[in-house]
Amino acid sequence: MRILMATMLGVFISFSAYSKSIDDFFNENTALRDDIFTKEAVYDQAMVYALADMRRVDPSSVASNKQLNEAMSKNGYNYSMLGMRVLKSVCKDNDVMEINRLTEKECRIISSYQEK
Repeated sequence: MRILMATMLGVFISFSAYSKSIDDFFNENTALRDDIFTKEAVYDQAMVYALADMRRVDPSSVASNKQLNEAMSKNGYNYSMLGMRVLKSVCKDNDVMEINRLTEKECRIISSYQEK
């Protein structure tokens, strides 16, 4: 029993050590953080992925602000990376860029992002 508990605790600690928030993402990507428009675009995309993830777990649930904040604290880094993939694609098409209200300047910042 003690071995099982120790193993479970080790797995939990290891897993939580790899959890990164959206703040961690912005701390590592200061160019995105320092421009309010790119920061907002990344945040919006990350929220879309957080909501989609929550809906996969429980399709009938309506996410509360608390649940969204928890998801963004726990997996916001990964959601941000997924969002950046979308934003980089958006910036390749001027019409889609306009629909998403992104300027050339913001797309240059987004395009300079390199996934780690």
